[in-house]
Amino acid sequence: MASTMWQTGELSLIDTWLFGGTSRVPTATSGNFGVGLGALAGGIAGNPSKALDNSTNDTAHIGEIGVTTPANYSRFGVLRTQGAGGWGAASVVSNDYQTTATQATFTFTGSPNLNGATIWFLAKTNGSPGTNDCFFGADLAATRNFTNGDTEKVTITYRQQ
Repeated sequence: MASTMWQTGELSLIDTWLFGGTSRVPTATSGNFGVGLGALAGGIAGNPSKALDNSTNDTAHIGEIGVTTPANYSRFGVLRTQGAGGWGAASVVSNDYQTTATQATFTFTGSPNLNGATIWFLAKTNGSPGTNDCFFGADLAATRNFTNGDTEKVTITYRQQ
């Protein structure tokens, strides 16, 4: 049996979940989301793991970088609103609604431990690294081992399909 979500439903989901409307989203999301960087052997495409672990980069866990030595790493806050600091207005692209968040910029003052980022993720909170509260993510273009002065920019686009 086939099912679908029409554009009105897509827009409602985005408005409710990402822009902060009333929903069944956990109440902790009423503040900022957090964009984070993680290390996952094989990346998203090569690994079905959905668990975040504070210190590992293996085939069973996502290791958030900087949990032992942050070197200025922390999750980047994205407001749970539409507009500056949050999400752009939802628009139809290829027959599906999508929205893009404020660009996250990470600048390092040394080499974080854990290092070797392979993915980015959107988390429920802008809280402590290593908190297992990831919603979704994707692979970076390449594995990144950060050192002093390095910068990584991540732009998240959420598309409801």
